[in-house]
Amino acid sequence: MDPRWSAEAGASRGFYSDDNRRWTARAGGQYRARLARPRVQVEYVWSFTDFDSPSRSYFTPLNGVRHAAGVSVNGWADRASLDWGARYKFTPLFSSNFPDLFIHSWSGWVDLVLFGSIPAGVDGYYSIDNNQYTTWGVTASASVRW
Repeated sequence: MDPRWSAEAGASRGFYSDDNRRWTARAGGQYRARLARPRVQVEYVWSFTDFDSPSRSYFTPLNGVRHAAGVSVNGWADRASLDWGARYKFTPLFSSNFPDLFIHSWSGWVDLVLFGSIPAGVDGYYSIDNNQYTTWGVTASASVRW
């Protein structure tokens, strides 16, 4: 039941087949609240990405600054072999060659074991930005063990 903190930082370099190059620096952290169940976690990540030149084939934010703040909740029930969770993230992205983007993302999952031997689950996600661009998906899965 102790609170948990974590932090990370990193840098990366990318090379593309059209001779474009990218570099990224990022830093962020997470805090897990002092609760046994449900587990609540908040996070924040800042990143800076720059490309040598814009591309017509893929998203190339020049001098791109991205902030991502999120909160997630998850829990479990041992007796029912149940695991569940939900997450919300807000991500603004600013760059010198694209209009500002503000993205809202939600995701959730439920996993359980049926009849003591059939793992099954449902996962879903939905996101929308300030241009009304949406993405979503639902996945159902199951397998049999013997």
